[in-house]
Amino acid sequence: MKKSIILYASFLLILSSAVHVSKAQTPKEKLYLETIANVVGHDLYISYVYLGSLTDSYIYKVYAQKFALNLLHEYVDYINIIKAQMIKVNENKLVPPADTNYVKLQIDAYETMRQEALEFIKYVETGESKYVESYENLRRKAWTQIATILGIPEEIEKVYKE
Repeated sequence: MKKSIILYASFLLILSSAVHVSKAQTPKEKLYLETIANVVGHDLYISYVYLGSLTDSYIYKVYAQKFALNLLHEYVDYINIIKAQMIKVNENKLVPPADTNYVKLQIDAYETMRQEALEFIKYVETGESKYVESYENLRRKAWTQIATILGIPEEIEKVYKE
């Protein structure tokens, strides 16, 4: 728990500098875009942590199979909704052209986490360890994407794995 609090506090400090907004915006538009970027950054980070906690809870037999599957399917449904909304933001040009790439990076990170959860669902359903390996590969990819988006060191995950 102490590591989680330290990690979360570090994240909040770093997140404040991780906003990618065009300079050609009015102050009101800039504030709006910065707020959305911070909310999405926070959600990416917390979603990543949540999935890791959920999978650990299943592996260490804190969660039963049925309960874990329910949570995993809810997680995938949530990611699908968020990803669809982010795609609409870009398609409807609700962010300046200079920021569409940033939104695309966020969409890609959500997709990686969705795939990560789907691989773990396969493991929970079958017990086959090959799905744990693909889950772990996707987990590392998701962290790299999130660290890039938030502008935080990719190595932070290694520090808190000890």
